[in-house]
This record gives sequence, C-alpha cells and structure tokens, in this order.
Amino acid sequence: GGRNLEAVKIIDRFNFENITTKIVTDDGSVGIKENTVEMLKKVLKENKIDIIYTCGPQGMMEAVAKVAQSNDIRCQISLEERMACGIKACVGCSILTKKGMKKVCYDGPVFESTDIVGLDITDPNGGSC
Repeated sequence: GGRNLEAVKIIDRFNFENITTKIVTDDGSVGIKENTVEMLKKVLKENKIDIIYTCGPQGMMEAVAKVAQSNDIRCQISLEERMACGIKACVGCSILTKKGMKKVCYDGPVFESTDIVGLDITDPNGGSC
C-alpha cells in the first residue's frame, strides 16, 4: 500500500505468482482506495495469519504492530535508520530494544515489533509491549 501510484510503482518489479496480494492506495489510483492498516484488519478477519512483516513510515508500522499484537500475531518490522558507516563501527543507527542497544545496520534491519523500546504499540485492550 501507499499514498498513490508513485508510492507503489515498485510493485511492477515483483513476481507475485502464487502469492495473494492486496494493493491499496490512499487515493485509489491503484488497487483499492483504502489504507494498509484497514486492509490488514480485513485480511485478518478472513484468514489465519502466522506472522506479519512490515516496512514503511513509522506511524504505519506502529499501527500494523498494534493490529498484530491485538490479534496475537507475531510481527517483524524493517527499520530504516541513517547508517553512517553500515559496519557497526559507529552508533548512528542504534536503537533501544528490550535486549539492549542494537545497531540497525548490523543487528537488523528487521526486529520483532515487541522488542523495540519506544515503538508506540500499546494494545488497544489495555496492555503494552
């Protein structure tokens, strides 16, 4: 999903053979006019999902992680941080996790959503990560 056609243009480069996809854009220029999180909620009502992978803007990833948590589904987030060195030599891409400071360039970029400290994924049912 994305805001518009330009945001999802990259999908032309992928082979979706044998993969069920739902394409959504905020403006409806491609696929269904809907945001990614709302589509995810619909997909979860119709299907059993074991894990969710997400990347994109932090607000969207937080919303996806909340939906995953409220449905007791594992969620992995691909973080995009500025990486000054890319080889674990500096601390430019460090994030705080429940397992201590981690470097996105070396330890990631994919992390369990429940391990990231400071990610706003408070469970709508009252709990939090």
